[in-house]
Amino acid sequence: MNTSFRIGIELEVLLSHRRKTTEEFEDLEAFANTLVTDLEAFHSRTSRRPRPRVHNDVNGVYEGDEENEWSLTDDVTIKPDDNDQWPLELVSPILSYNKQGDWRDDVRELLRSVRKICRIESNSSCGLHVHISPPDGTSWDLDSLKSICRSIFYFEGAINAILPANRRNNEYAASNLCENSRLRGNDLGKCLRTIDDCQNNVDIADLMNDNGKRYFAWNFTNLYYGGKSTVEFRQAPEVSDESECLPWIEFVVLFINSSQRMSDHQQLSRFSRNVRGLLDFLMESDISGSDHAALHKLFRGKSGSIDPAPAKTLTTEERETFRAKESEARARNLIMKKLQRI
Repeated sequence: MNTSFRIGIELEVLLSHRRKTTEEFEDLEAFANTLVTDLEAFHSRTSRRPRPRVHNDVNGVYEGDEENEWSLTDDVTIKPDDNDQWPLELVSPILSYNKQGDWRDDVRELLRSVRKICRIESNSSCGLHVHISPPDGTSWDLDSLKSICRSIFYFEGAINAILPANRRNNEYAASNLCENSRLRGNDLGKCLRTIDDCQNNVDIADLMNDNGKRYFAWNFTNLYYGGKSTVEFRQAPEVSDESECLPWIEFVVLFINSSQRMSDHQQLSRFSRNVRGLLDFLMESDISGSDHAALHKLFRGKSGSIDPAPAKTLTTEERETFRAKESEARARNLIMKKLQRI
Protein backbone atom coordinates (compact mmCIF):
# COMPACT_ATOMS: atom_id res chain seq x y z
CA MET A 1 0.00 0.00 0.00
CA ASN A 2 1.59 3.28 -1.10
CA THR A 3 0.07 5.88 1.21
CA SER A 4 1.85 9.15 1.87
CA PHE A 5 0.43 10.43 5.12
CA ARG A 6 1.23 14.01 6.03
CA ILE A 7 2.89 14.42 9.40
CA GLY A 8 3.97 17.27 11.65
CA ILE A 9 5.88 17.16 14.92
CA GLU A 10 6.17 19.46 17.92
CA LEU A 11 9.35 18.72 19.86
CA GLU A 12 9.79 20.37 23.27
CA VAL A 13 13.44 20.79 24.29
CA LEU A 14 15.85 22.70 26.50
CA LEU A 15 18.69 24.37 24.60
CA SER A 16 22.00 25.76 25.86
CA HIS A 17 24.20 27.72 23.47
CA ARG A 18 27.66 26.18 23.16
CA ARG A 19 29.53 29.48 22.73
CA LYS A 20 27.40 32.13 24.43
CA THR A 21 26.36 32.54 28.04
CA THR A 22 22.82 33.09 29.23
CA GLU A 23 23.61 36.70 30.15
CA GLU A 24 24.30 37.50 26.48
CA PHE A 25 20.59 37.07 25.62
CA GLU A 26 17.97 39.56 26.66
CA ASP A 27 15.15 37.03 26.50
CA LEU A 28 13.90 33.86 24.76
CA GLU A 29 13.10 35.72 21.56
CA ALA A 30 16.67 37.04 21.39
CA PHE A 31 18.02 33.53 21.96
CA ALA A 32 15.82 32.16 19.14
CA ASN A 33 16.94 34.97 16.81
CA THR A 34 20.58 34.11 17.50
CA LEU A 35 19.95 30.43 16.89
CA VAL A 36 18.31 31.17 13.52
CA THR A 37 21.28 33.35 12.52
CA ASP A 38 23.79 30.73 13.66
CA LEU A 39 21.97 27.99 11.77
CA GLU A 40 22.03 30.07 8.58
CA ALA A 41 25.76 30.65 9.01
CA PHE A 42 26.37 26.95 9.66
CA HIS A 43 24.44 25.91 6.56
CA SER A 44 26.30 28.43 4.41
CA ARG A 45 29.56 26.66 5.36
CA THR A 46 28.39 23.13 4.61
CA SER A 47 27.17 21.29 1.56
CA ARG A 48 25.07 18.84 3.56
CA ARG A 49 21.53 18.27 2.37
CA PRO A 50 18.79 18.78 3.24
CA ARG A 51 19.40 22.23 4.69
CA PRO A 52 16.39 22.90 6.92
CA ARG A 53 14.93 26.38 6.88
CA VAL A 54 14.21 27.73 10.34
CA HIS A 55 12.48 30.85 11.62
CA ASN A 56 11.75 32.44 14.98
CA ASP A 57 8.11 32.35 16.07
CA VAL A 58 8.57 33.12 19.76
CA ASN A 59 5.62 35.32 20.77
CA GLY A 60 4.08 34.65 17.36
CA VAL A 61 6.34 37.15 15.60
CA TYR A 62 6.70 35.34 12.27
CA GLU A 63 4.26 36.04 9.44
CA GLY A 64 6.03 34.70 6.35
CA ASP A 65 5.88 31.63 4.12
CA GLU A 66 6.25 29.29 7.06
CA GLU A 67 4.72 26.02 5.90
CA ASN A 68 8.07 24.82 4.49
CA GLU A 69 10.12 25.86 7.51
CA TRP A 70 10.76 24.72 11.06
CA SER A 71 9.44 27.10 13.70
CA LEU A 72 11.12 27.94 16.99
CA THR A 73 8.37 28.87 19.39
CA ASP A 74 7.67 29.23 23.10
CA ASP A 75 5.60 26.99 25.37
CA VAL A 76 4.68 27.94 28.91
CA THR A 77 4.72 24.32 30.11
CA ILE A 78 8.43 23.69 29.42
CA LYS A 79 10.38 24.20 32.67
CA PRO A 80 14.21 24.42 32.52
CA ASP A 81 16.36 22.62 35.09
CA ASP A 82 19.19 25.16 34.90
CA ASN A 83 19.54 28.88 34.31
CA ASP A 84 21.49 28.34 31.09
CA GLN A 85 18.69 26.33 29.44
CA TRP A 86 16.25 28.00 27.08
CA PRO A 87 12.85 26.29 26.65
CA LEU A 88 11.78 26.02 23.03
CA GLU A 89 9.36 23.99 20.95
CA LEU A 90 10.63 22.93 17.52
CA VAL A 91 7.67 22.72 15.14
CA SER A 92 8.27 20.95 11.85
CA PRO A 93 6.99 21.82 8.42
CA ILE A 94 4.38 19.45 7.01
CA LEU A 95 6.33 16.33 6.05
CA SER A 96 5.31 13.56 3.67
CA TYR A 97 5.58 10.02 5.01
CA ASN A 98 6.59 8.46 1.70
CA LYS A 99 8.38 5.32 0.63
CA GLN A 100 11.60 7.28 0.06
CA GLY A 101 11.73 8.22 3.76
CA ASP A 102 12.74 11.82 3.06
CA TRP A 103 10.95 12.96 6.21
CA ARG A 104 13.48 11.14 8.38
CA ASP A 105 16.32 13.10 6.75
CA ASP A 106 14.48 16.36 7.48
CA VAL A 107 14.16 15.50 11.18
CA ARG A 108 17.71 14.19 11.47
CA GLU A 109 19.26 17.19 9.76
CA LEU A 110 17.35 19.73 11.83
CA LEU A 111 18.43 18.11 15.09
CA ARG A 112 22.00 17.59 13.91
CA SER A 113 22.22 21.24 12.87
CA VAL A 114 20.83 22.54 16.15
CA ARG A 115 23.24 20.23 18.01
CA LYS A 116 26.20 21.92 16.31
CA ILE A 117 25.20 25.18 18.02
CA CYS A 118 23.40 24.09 21.18
CA ARG A 119 23.28 21.30 23.68
CA ILE A 120 19.88 19.65 23.34
CA GLU A 121 18.39 18.35 26.58
CA SER A 122 14.95 17.51 27.89
CA ASN A 123 13.18 16.72 31.13
CA SER A 124 9.76 15.53 32.27
CA SER A 125 8.15 18.89 31.46
CA CYS A 126 8.92 18.22 27.78
CA GLY A 127 7.10 15.98 25.33
CA LEU A 128 6.79 15.06 21.68
CA HIS A 129 3.51 15.60 19.82
CA VAL A 130 2.92 13.92 16.47
CA HIS A 131 0.22 15.11 14.06
CA ILE A 132 -0.98 12.98 11.16
CA SER A 133 -3.35 13.78 8.33
CA PRO A 134 -4.50 11.89 5.21
CA PRO A 135 -2.54 11.96 1.95
CA ASP A 136 -2.88 14.57 -0.79
CA GLY A 137 -4.72 17.12 1.33
CA THR A 138 -7.82 14.98 1.65
CA SER A 139 -10.09 14.94 4.70
CA TRP A 140 -10.42 12.14 7.22
CA ASP A 141 -13.32 9.90 6.31
CA LEU A 142 -15.69 8.88 9.08
CA ASP A 143 -15.05 5.13 8.83
CA SER A 144 -11.28 5.67 9.23
CA LEU A 145 -11.80 7.84 12.27
CA LYS A 146 -14.08 5.27 13.87
CA SER A 147 -11.49 2.56 13.28
CA ILE A 148 -8.77 4.74 14.84
CA CYS A 149 -10.93 5.43 17.90
CA ARG A 150 -11.68 1.75 18.40
CA SER A 151 -7.97 0.94 18.33
CA ILE A 152 -7.19 3.72 20.82
CA PHE A 153 -9.59 2.28 23.37
CA TYR A 154 -8.62 -1.31 22.65
CA PHE A 155 -4.88 -0.71 23.11
CA GLU A 156 -4.88 2.14 25.64
CA GLY A 157 -3.42 -0.04 28.41
CA ALA A 158 -0.76 -1.47 26.09
CA ILE A 159 0.31 2.00 24.96
CA ASN A 160 0.58 3.05 28.61
CA ALA A 161 2.91 0.10 29.20
CA ILE A 162 5.49 1.31 26.64
CA LEU A 163 5.47 4.86 28.03
CA PRO A 164 7.48 6.25 30.95
CA ALA A 165 5.48 6.90 34.12
CA ASN A 166 5.44 10.70 33.67
CA ARG A 167 3.47 10.38 30.41
CA ARG A 168 0.72 8.30 31.99
CA ASN A 169 -2.05 10.19 33.75
CA ASN A 170 -0.50 13.43 32.50
CA GLU A 171 -2.66 16.57 32.59
CA TYR A 172 -1.58 17.52 29.04
CA ALA A 173 -2.09 14.01 27.63
CA ALA A 174 -4.95 12.60 29.69
CA SER A 175 -6.71 9.30 29.08
CA ASN A 176 -9.40 9.64 26.42
CA LEU A 177 -11.43 7.30 28.60
CA CYS A 178 -10.77 8.01 32.29
CA GLU A 179 -10.75 11.80 32.03
CA ASN A 180 -13.69 11.94 29.61
CA SER A 181 -17.07 12.68 31.18
CA ARG A 182 -18.81 11.14 28.18
CA LEU A 183 -17.03 7.78 28.50
CA ARG A 184 -15.76 7.49 32.07
CA GLY A 185 -16.88 4.25 33.71
CA ASN A 186 -18.00 2.58 30.48
CA ASP A 187 -16.70 -0.86 29.57
CA LEU A 188 -14.97 -1.42 26.23
CA GLY A 189 -18.11 -2.72 24.53
CA LYS A 190 -20.13 0.36 25.42
CA CYS A 191 -17.30 2.66 24.31
CA LEU A 192 -17.14 0.93 20.94
CA ARG A 193 -20.91 1.20 20.49
CA THR A 194 -20.71 4.91 21.29
CA ILE A 195 -18.11 5.32 18.55
CA ASP A 196 -20.38 3.50 16.11
CA ASP A 197 -23.15 6.01 16.88
CA CYS A 198 -21.09 9.00 15.67
CA GLN A 199 -22.58 10.52 12.52
CA ASN A 200 -19.78 12.85 11.39
CA ASN A 201 -16.26 14.04 12.19
CA VAL A 202 -17.43 16.66 14.67
CA ASP A 203 -19.24 13.92 16.61
CA ILE A 204 -15.92 12.05 16.78
CA ALA A 205 -14.08 15.11 18.13
CA ASP A 206 -16.84 15.79 20.65
CA LEU A 207 -16.72 12.20 21.87
CA MET A 208 -12.98 11.65 22.03
CA ASN A 209 -12.17 15.08 23.47
CA ASP A 210 -15.09 15.53 25.85
CA ASN A 211 -16.76 18.31 23.85
CA GLY A 212 -13.64 20.16 22.79
CA LYS A 213 -10.98 19.71 25.48
CA ARG A 214 -7.61 19.55 23.75
CA TYR A 215 -5.34 17.91 26.31
CA PHE A 216 -5.97 14.23 25.82
CA ALA A 217 -3.50 11.55 24.77
CA TRP A 218 -5.16 11.55 21.35
CA ASN A 219 -6.40 14.96 20.27
CA PHE A 220 -9.16 15.13 17.65
CA THR A 221 -10.12 18.80 18.10
CA ASN A 222 -8.48 19.84 14.82
CA LEU A 223 -11.40 18.04 13.13
CA TYR A 224 -13.51 21.05 14.09
CA TYR A 225 -11.73 23.06 11.40
CA GLY A 226 -13.06 20.83 8.60
CA GLY A 227 -11.21 20.02 5.40
CA LYS A 228 -7.52 19.45 6.06
CA SER A 229 -7.06 18.43 9.67
CA THR A 230 -4.94 16.24 11.90
CA VAL A 231 -5.19 13.60 14.56
CA GLU A 232 -2.57 14.36 17.20
CA PHE A 233 -0.80 11.94 19.54
CA ARG A 234 0.27 13.96 22.58
CA GLN A 235 1.50 11.21 24.89
CA ALA A 236 5.00 10.56 23.52
CA PRO A 237 7.74 11.33 26.06
CA GLU A 238 10.55 13.84 26.08
CA VAL A 239 13.32 13.16 23.54
CA SER A 240 16.60 14.90 22.86
CA ASP A 241 17.89 13.32 19.65
CA GLU A 242 16.71 11.73 16.43
CA SER A 243 17.24 8.17 17.65
CA GLU A 244 14.60 8.77 20.34
CA CYS A 245 12.31 10.93 18.19
CA LEU A 246 11.95 8.89 15.00
CA PRO A 247 10.54 5.69 16.57
CA TRP A 248 7.59 7.59 18.08
CA ILE A 249 6.71 9.10 14.73
CA GLU A 250 6.93 5.64 13.22
CA PHE A 251 4.66 4.34 15.99
CA VAL A 252 1.93 6.90 15.27
CA VAL A 253 1.94 6.35 11.52
CA LEU A 254 1.85 2.56 11.81
CA PHE A 255 -0.83 2.72 14.51
CA ILE A 256 -3.07 4.88 12.32
CA ASN A 257 -2.41 2.77 9.23
CA SER A 258 -3.07 -0.52 11.02
CA SER A 259 -6.22 0.95 12.61
CA GLN A 260 -7.64 1.86 9.22
CA ARG A 261 -7.32 -1.78 8.18
CA MET A 262 -9.60 -2.89 11.02
CA SER A 263 -13.20 -2.40 9.92
CA ASP A 264 -14.76 -3.59 13.18
CA HIS A 265 -14.12 -4.80 16.71
CA GLN A 266 -14.00 -8.43 15.64
CA GLN A 267 -10.86 -7.81 13.62
CA LEU A 268 -9.20 -6.11 16.59
CA SER A 269 -10.04 -9.05 18.84
CA ARG A 270 -7.43 -11.13 17.00
CA PHE A 271 -4.80 -9.23 19.01
CA SER A 272 -4.17 -9.45 22.73
CA ARG A 273 -4.63 -6.15 24.57
CA ASN A 274 -1.05 -6.06 25.86
CA VAL A 275 2.35 -4.93 24.61
CA ARG A 276 2.86 -8.10 22.55
CA GLY A 277 -0.54 -7.69 20.91
CA LEU A 278 0.11 -4.01 20.18
CA LEU A 279 3.40 -4.83 18.47
CA ASP A 280 1.71 -7.57 16.41
CA PHE A 281 -0.97 -5.04 15.46
CA LEU A 282 1.60 -2.49 14.30
CA MET A 283 3.51 -5.07 12.30
CA GLU A 284 0.40 -5.66 10.20
CA SER A 285 0.76 -2.19 8.72
CA ASP A 286 1.51 -2.34 5.00
CA ILE A 287 2.43 1.29 4.44
CA SER A 288 5.27 1.89 2.00
CA GLY A 289 8.52 3.18 3.45
CA SER A 290 7.83 2.14 7.03
CA ASP A 291 10.64 1.12 9.36
CA HIS A 292 9.23 -1.66 11.51
CA ALA A 293 12.63 -2.22 13.11
CA ALA A 294 12.53 1.25 14.68
CA LEU A 295 9.62 0.16 16.86
CA HIS A 296 11.75 -2.33 18.76
CA LYS A 297 13.46 0.56 20.56
CA LEU A 298 10.09 1.48 22.08
CA PHE A 299 9.06 -2.08 22.91
CA ARG A 300 12.34 -3.51 24.19
CA GLY A 301 11.92 -4.79 27.75
CA LYS A 302 8.22 -3.82 27.90
CA SER A 303 5.35 -6.19 28.56
CA GLY A 304 1.81 -6.44 29.85
CA SER A 305 -0.72 -3.63 30.07
CA ILE A 306 -1.27 -0.68 32.44
CA ASP A 307 -4.84 0.44 32.95
CA PRO A 308 -5.52 4.15 32.37
CA ALA A 309 -6.10 6.27 35.43
CA PRO A 310 -7.27 9.83 36.10
CA ALA A 311 -4.71 12.60 35.84
CA LYS A 312 -3.03 13.73 39.04
CA THR A 313 -4.45 16.49 41.20
CA LEU A 314 -2.75 19.74 40.23
CA THR A 315 -1.12 22.16 42.62
CA THR A 316 -2.09 25.83 42.53
CA GLU A 317 0.98 26.62 40.43
CA GLU A 318 0.24 23.75 38.05
CA ARG A 319 -3.36 24.92 37.62
CA GLU A 320 -2.11 28.41 36.74
CA THR A 321 0.29 26.96 34.17
CA PHE A 322 -2.51 24.81 32.73
CA ARG A 323 -4.77 27.85 32.29
CA ALA A 324 -1.90 29.79 30.69
CA LYS A 325 -1.29 26.89 28.30
CA GLU A 326 -4.98 26.79 27.32
CA SER A 327 -4.85 30.50 26.50
CA GLU A 328 -1.60 30.07 24.56
CA ALA A 329 -3.03 27.18 22.53
CA ARG A 330 -6.13 29.14 21.55
CA ALA A 331 -3.92 31.83 20.05
CA ARG A 332 -1.52 29.52 18.20
CA ASN A 333 -1.86 26.31 16.21
CA LEU A 334 1.19 26.24 13.96
CA ILE A 335 0.77 22.74 12.53
CA MET A 336 -2.78 23.50 11.40
CA LYS A 337 -1.70 26.87 10.02
CA LYS A 338 1.00 25.17 7.96
CA LEU A 339 -1.28 22.37 6.81
CA GLN A 340 -3.97 24.74 5.62
CA ARG A 341 -1.46 26.62 3.44
CA ILE A 342 -0.18 23.71 1.36
